[in-house]
Amino acid sequence: MPEALELYRHVRLIRSFEESLLSLFRAGLLHGTVHTCLGQEATPAALAPWIEKGDVVLGSHRSHGYFLALGHDPYRLYAEIMGRATGVCGGRGGSQHLYAGNFMTSGVQGSFVPVATGMALAAKLAGERSVSVVLLGDGTMGEGAVYESLNFAALHDLPVLFLVENNHIAQTTPIEWAVAGKLVDRAKAFGIASGEIESTDAVALASYFEPVMARVRAGKPEFHVVHCERFGPHSRRDDPRDPEVLRSFERIDPVTILRARLPAAETERIDRDVETELAAGRARAEKDPVDEAEVA
Repeated sequence: MPEALELYRHVRLIRSFEESLLSLFRAGLLHGTVHTCLGQEATPAALAPWIEKGDVVLGSHRSHGYFLALGHDPYRLYAEIMGRATGVCGGRGGSQHLYAGNFMTSGVQGSFVPVATGMALAAKLAGERSVSVVLLGDGTMGEGAVYESLNFAALHDLPVLFLVENNHIAQTTPIEWAVAGKLVDRAKAFGIASGEIESTDAVALASYFEPVMARVRAGKPEFHVVHCERFGPHSRRDDPRDPEVLRSFERIDPVTILRARLPAAETERIDRDVETELAAGRARAEKDPVDEAEVA
């Protein structure tokens, strides 16, 4: 099991990075759009320790947290989102379309679900023990490709984890307006082992993911739902929820939950280290050149 301090560092890093993006927008230093995972930081922090060399993680438009939790450089992500040539994809992928070794994202909802399934098939045929993890949201559950992939993974016993982060709102649409029934029951129809957990505690989530990843690595698909809340807007300013509802989320804040069980001196040290690292990354990225081919 990862140490609670290690989990806190990842949660704090993701939170500070995402908050800084919204600040950069307000300062006019970012263009286009960006989708933060504020409030959902515990899930990537808890899953990352169980990702091994050779595994692949395929995310969506709201996946900066996984990039950071998997150990990739925040400076390269700042540069990417700022459109700099030094970004992880040369400044051309932006916030939603990233590629960094074992980690890829797409802003096209559901598009990576069959890709992850195919990569799991390739790993099985090659006799490898690697797994595919594909991230979905509640808003992705209306895509036909999801159910085709579940069916195929079940038929061929593929090592793929379908992980739904249910933050109860798809852009601005509450889940009760768009999704019938229980999310966790969807994969059971295909005979896929399924489970759900309602938690933003990174320690509890890390314990939950350990046996899940072991079973998937042994060669069976699984489908799991993590119930959480999105603290911030869908992108920049589009959040129709009552401010009182947003304030009620303070009780499940992943940062606060971990901080409460750790020595204050240690969390304060991590907070300082994270802010120093991110400030240096932002400053460096701001000075980097924009890709001339993109500008032309």
